[in-house]
Amino acid sequence: MSVRWMAICLLVTMITSCGGGKSNDEEAVMGAVESAPTNSVPDYILNAPDADIEILLIGNSHSALEDFPLIIKNLVEAGTNQTVNSFNTNDWSYLSERSRESGTTYDIVHSRNWTHVILQGQMYSTSGNNTFPTTAAEEWVALLRDLDIIPIMYPEHPRENNFEEGQRVYDLHHTIAQSSNACVAPIGPAWDIAAEWYPDLSLHNEDGNHFNRRGAVLSALVFYQVITEQPANELRFVEGLGVREQLQTDLKRVVTDAVALYPPCEYL
Repeated sequence: MSVRWMAICLLVTMITSCGGGKSNDEEAVMGAVESAPTNSVPDYILNAPDADIEILLIGNSHSALEDFPLIIKNLVEAGTNQTVNSFNTNDWSYLSERSRESGTTYDIVHSRNWTHVILQGQMYSTSGNNTFPTTAAEEWVALLRDLDIIPIMYPEHPRENNFEEGQRVYDLHHTIAQSSNACVAPIGPAWDIAAEWYPDLSLHNEDGNHFNRRGAVLSALVFYQVITEQPANELRFVEGLGVREQLQTDLKRVVTDAVALYPPCEYL
């Protein structure tokens, strides 16, 4: 991929997905952008003070937009009264494009005493007609477990008005978690429950693919409950998230119900 094309991809990803890995009859796989390795750990990760809970998101635009790592940090801090670091890697590659032996992501994983690493960027078929290997995700889980880090699979939320994708993508990541002994966040089921309970609630931004602030808070609340093991509906109102108190209450109820139906860490 040329530097020029990579720059174009980064610009348009805010509007729509960009990336490879599709078969002849396949739509573009959501969200990932191939990025050349920089072989350096970003200063914002390297120089951050140590925290009680250290969270790393290895993913793409679905892990970065709407200050998603910061929302997770604020929720976990509010619910635990502990210090929290929550960072996203600085490129948007698929998991299969990230080396488990060297390179930027490998260096970042080894740069801090992470307590939890969220893995997003597994290739999957948007149409459901094709399959992609899960070997890289399983190898990343194995690496994290060797480092005594809790691995959490991140199945992306469904696209707007798509009522089968969330469960299907969750099922794929649940299979990975089961085979490799990881946690899996029930993002798709939580979004499906929200769509059922609150059909007028908009969770996507204008591209119909990425989340808006409300959707980001919903997904972050799922990770809050997975990481803290505390029911989201018992979390107090958290200021500064850009979501009003009553809506936070509604979203917390959704998450607590989803996690009860889909236990996230049964294979650890």
